[in-house]
Amino acid sequence: MKTILKNVALNGNKTNILISNGLFEDCNLPDSALESIEAQNLQSTDAQNGEYRIVDLEGTAILPSFYNTHNHAAMTLLRGYGDDTNLETWLHKYIWPYEAKLTAADIRKGSQWAVEEMLATGTTFFNDMYFEIEQTMDLVERAGMRMCVGITIMDLHTPQQHREKVELIKSWKDRAEGRITAAVAPHAIYTVSKEYLQEAAQLSREYGLKLHIHVAETKAEVADSIKNFGTTPVRYLESLGVLGENVIAAHCVHVDEEEWDILARRGVTVAHCPCSNMKLGSGRFPYELAIKSGARITLATDGASSNNNLDMREEMKFAALLAKVAGNPELLPAERVLKWATRNGAEAFGINGGTIENGAVADAILLNLSHRSFLASHNLISDWVYAADSSAIAATLCNGQLFYPAAAVSAAGSLFGCCKSMAAPAAQTTTATAAAITAVRFPADLFAWGFAARASRAARCWAALAAAFSSAALRRAAASASFRSCSALRLAAASASFCSCSAFRLAAASAACRSCSAFRLAAASAAC
Repeated sequence: MKTILKNVALNGNKTNILISNGLFEDCNLPDSALESIEAQNLQSTDAQNGEYRIVDLEGTAILPSFYNTHNHAAMTLLRGYGDDTNLETWLHKYIWPYEAKLTAADIRKGSQWAVEEMLATGTTFFNDMYFEIEQTMDLVERAGMRMCVGITIMDLHTPQQHREKVELIKSWKDRAEGRITAAVAPHAIYTVSKEYLQEAAQLSREYGLKLHIHVAETKAEVADSIKNFGTTPVRYLESLGVLGENVIAAHCVHVDEEEWDILARRGVTVAHCPCSNMKLGSGRFPYELAIKSGARITLATDGASSNNNLDMREEMKFAALLAKVAGNPELLPAERVLKWATRNGAEAFGINGGTIENGAVADAILLNLSHRSFLASHNLISDWVYAADSSAIAATLCNGQLFYPAAAVSAAGSLFGCCKSMAAPAAQTTTATAAAITAVRFPADLFAWGFAARASRAARCWAALAAAFSSAALRRAAASASFRSCSALRLAAASASFCSCSAFRLAAASAACRSCSAFRLAAASAAC
């Protein structure tokens, strides 16, 4: 089924966007063409076989989604653990001992939390480096996201473990129709021997994979590199023949001008992690040298344990402000840092994404223009980088699939099972006169989902009784003024318990129910 995003703002102009096979097919579909499609589909009596799904996005703007180029997704499990220490203490005293006790089930849970958080905050791709990778890959495949999974190389692995990883590299096949790719991931020069580093570089090139590694994150790492190898991390990797166009170098905080020239000349992509660098006291990224070098710079969160969230919009703001703090307010403007977070990341992994244009992958975010941050309406990009937060995201689009913010999910629930509601049969139910067209309208006050957290006990109890009503009774009630005037019901309508009522889901699809503001709020939530 093709999707049409109707009445969405793109580059300041209202337009209609046609999505087909996970790609933006036409980013300026004329109103006349849309009307023709609607007229043709009105004649169909089978909503399930309709060729087009039409989503009315009046009051929203579309921007590229985020590509997070350095992450340790399952470290959501360690969020808030070992805070306020430097990297060396953090790793040796807290993180590595804790990680040694984690099971595959633990990794799965941590990865699930990460996937939910990333989709809710507008990230559609992440470059991961961790272990028990099958758990994370399975969740990403089920959720519909994109990722590059790191096959980690470290000296602490047993010879058998190392052989197994090498075999996995040699036999790797992309998964989920190409949404899941792989990288050879030697952790860092202080955890991986010269021989393993050179082997990793050779394997990555021979089998067409990325190479993902931490580089020059702290002053201590640089000092130890000079002590142990007689040179700095970038120069050491260059001497080993590791650096190349397939390399993703995370951090690169302590890199001098000559080293930046090396990185640029070799075509290395740098994953800049401003929040993690600040939190661990690693230092200020050398924006002046990085930009001057012409190297490709991308943005990343690092793991949630050193950040402590996975919100890429925060990375944009902090990166832009850190660049300016040295005294040049013109350094790293909003438009450039947005490109770092979107287009540059996509290009680094060979994805035609990070842009809203014909032929690009249909990865995007939809911003609620009635959000307080956008009311002045001078410059949307500036507002998104400097003023807004992730509560402004009405939905995330990945590979043509709409996902909703985590606020729409009950505390006991999960994004999985409700994140794809736009494609579910229940969401395709329409009025009898428009059977083949799904017309789902986003209410302007989409962030009012927060009502769920404030729903009264009485409202929750009332909601539990809703299952006793037939859908016809609910439709009649929804159309009545007394029903719409009930404040307890309006709160309940936004709550997950009310949305879980199958009778309500049917009622919410009716024209009468859509006229009720309480039902519009609840009907927009993924739980419905």
